[in-house]
Amino acid sequence: MITAVLIFSLVCIHSAVSYTSAAIGNGVELTITDPYHGLVSFVACSSGSLDIKQGESNDVLIVTNNLGQGIYNLKATISSCHPRSVRDYLSLGSLYPDSLAPGKRSVVTLSAADDCPVGPVTLTVALEAEFDGGSARVLADLSVTVVEGQLTLLPGDDGFTASWNGGDSPDGTVILYRYRPVDGQEGDWTGWQEINGASLGETLPGYYEYKAVLGKTESEVISRYVEPPAEPEDIEVLDADASADGGESGGEESTAENETEK
Repeated sequence: MITAVLIFSLVCIHSAVSYTSAAIGNGVELTITDPYHGLVSFVACSSGSLDIKQGESNDVLIVTNNLGQGIYNLKATISSCHPRSVRDYLSLGSLYPDSLAPGKRSVVTLSAADDCPVGPVTLTVALEAEFDGGSARVLADLSVTVVEGQLTLLPGDDGFTASWNGGDSPDGTVILYRYRPVDGQEGDWTGWQEINGASLGETLPGYYEYKAVLGKTESEVISRYVEPPAEPEDIEVLDADASADGGESGGEESTAENETEK
């Protein structure tokens, strides 16, 4: 049986990596110097840092089979050199397809968890592939920047709902409010507290502010003002005794005038 042993040098130009040399058991060595057209090229989808939003997935790497035969069982993983905390937040999807005929391509997708910390990170990605007579593994550095997801607070007739990247908000999203009295100053706001169920918490007249929170991500604040209840109008009430006295007096005057006329 002929055994193929892969001996490669790792070349990285703008996150482009490939198998660049292979030694076959009979001593014939093939050398390819172009990293973009190596035996199996492993090229980032962008020449710079790739942005990925919290809670979303993006295509990050392109795998191309430049061998003269098919490759199969393609698998990309984040290297175990990264701590578990990184691998809990960022994950690579399965390659589809995971088998490539000569000249064909496959895409590697990276997903960021909803609560993934934002900021730049460099990942070491391992690509594994098999072909008739051998297998190969190559490492590549991938620069990505995790950007904050879009958390939106939506007001409704009966309360608020939160939207995450245009869809339903994930578990762990909370809606908070705080309160300031009508005659209160800027420093008189209460602390932020969670809304109880669908209630808006507007039990007192004054100023209210609302926001949605998911991990360290916050929505824009929505402000509302609840007016104090209207003061009752002043209604003039006539004294019953005075009204009665006035009526009798008027009657006596009328009688006197009638007698004078006679």
